[in-house]
Amino acid sequence: MQMSLKAQDLIITPAESVGAAGIMSLPIDKNAASIVDVVNPALMSKVAKADISASYTIPYHLSELGQMGLHGVVATKLVNISVLASRSGDDVSHFTSIGGGLSRSFGKWGMGLEYNALIHKLDDNKKYASSYSRVGLYVEPNGRWLLSVALHSIERREIEYEYSKMNIDPVVWAGIRWHGTSFFSLLLEVEKRWERDVEGKLAVVLMPIDKLSISAGFSTKGQSLSAGVGYMVKGLSLHAGVSYHDRLGVTSGASVGIMLRE
Repeated sequence: MQMSLKAQDLIITPAESVGAAGIMSLPIDKNAASIVDVVNPALMSKVAKADISASYTIPYHLSELGQMGLHGVVATKLVNISVLASRSGDDVSHFTSIGGGLSRSFGKWGMGLEYNALIHKLDDNKKYASSYSRVGLYVEPNGRWLLSVALHSIERREIEYEYSKMNIDPVVWAGIRWHGTSFFSLLLEVEKRWERDVEGKLAVVLMPIDKLSISAGFSTKGQSLSAGVGYMVKGLSLHAGVSYHDRLGVTSGASVGIMLRE
């Protein structure tokens, strides 16, 4: 028997993504902590010293689908090192991922690799383990344009249960961000999951003042509308986001990031 991961998602959607059409492969604003939450491990190479972010999201206001994520990146002379942990689900059934990655920039482009151990725990205290990887690439030809491509679970691993198997299905993200001016950005992303239709996402981000960002977006998945806000103060980056799916309802999230600077 084959099953796909559909309800309790392994892929954590942080608040800034919730508020910007669910865009995952691009940093939503110019604050450094926004980089740490993206799914593209290559972008971790853009962290200058050390950043950490914690997020909590409630998809469709169903606590049994709740997502918690913790992600940190430390810069070294040779490569940047990232560590991450996440959990989705509740006490009846939840997935826990723990992993790390390496990334490096080469001038106007960068690449990264991430590997995660995965444990699925059920309410009978039985645990089932597997793993998955992510790889990514970004190109930033100038200060206005950023292109990002990330692949999730390209090896298409499985979780083996007593009487069934569950696929960890591949996902591809391809995104582009354009800084029109110092206070206006446009983001576009395409997401393709193995057993789902292509999802298109479009978001506009306004930065009326240096430390404030306001986002609005639209996704073809459920004809979703979204909005979010971010604010940075004394090395803290705060985000809140909300989106509305035409059938499943409201998703909301909040995150906090800490940025260490030179």
